[in-house]
Amino acid sequence: MEGILSAFDCKPELTNMAKIGYTTRVLVSRKTLWPEIERQVLERYALPDGRVYTCDETVGLANQMLKTIPPGEYRGYLPEGKAILFHASAPWNGFSERVHLWQLPD
Repeated sequence: MEGILSAFDCKPELTNMAKIGYTTRVLVSRKTLWPEIERQVLERYALPDGRVYTCDETVGLANQMLKTIPPGEYRGYLPEGKAILFHASAPWNGFSERVHLWQLPD
């Protein structure tokens, strides 16, 4: 994951994780700086007094998720009460993060 994701404890009313992706994409499209994107996402979706997990802890949660995927299925889910916070990522194959990750024009 190379430090581009962290899990966090989310509010119980957050049941659609696509909301985080959408919120992040909107802020990236507005050229909001990453510290501010992270702050806004956590303010909106994080459980008050909840944890933001380190990258190593997040890898552990991701591995736990992968182990729960039933045979023949392709999708796993984080443990209940956890969500993903995106961080800045490096360019990939010559494409900026805005293009390769968020599918926005440069």
